[in-house]
Amino acid sequence: MQINLNRAKRSKLHTAMRDAIGVGADPTDTEEVMLSGFIEAFCWADYPGEAFELARALDAHIYSDLHRSDFCFVTVDACELRDALGAKSVNMALRMCGMRPRQRGSRIIWSDAPGNEPTMTVTLPADLLDRWNEDV
Repeated sequence: MQINLNRAKRSKLHTAMRDAIGVGADPTDTEEVMLSGFIEAFCWADYPGEAFELARALDAHIYSDLHRSDFCFVTVDACELRDALGAKSVNMALRMCGMRPRQRGSRIIWSDAPGNEPTMTVTLPADLLDRWNEDV
């Protein structure tokens, strides 16, 4: 299903949803980042259902690795997946997983860590969504 709304209507919906659940323009904690990502995907993705499914696949991949480690936070290398699926949809899905973009040299990495907390690095393979769809 594709939502056929013009930019003005999408913007109004985006603002109304943020106001309704109390999420500001600059989310301050992981839950707000997740809610902000959900709102962004719902209002701006061409196919929101696909964005939500990608977020589920990312969440399962990231946190299955994290739960088997001694770390509390992750740094995500999403370069391969972004090249395969496009930056817009992958970025939306990462935000729905509570990740924030960070500059590291010339690369953008994503992390849920506050400040300089130690993190485990998780690389998202280009075929992650295909693997997820096979398993589901």
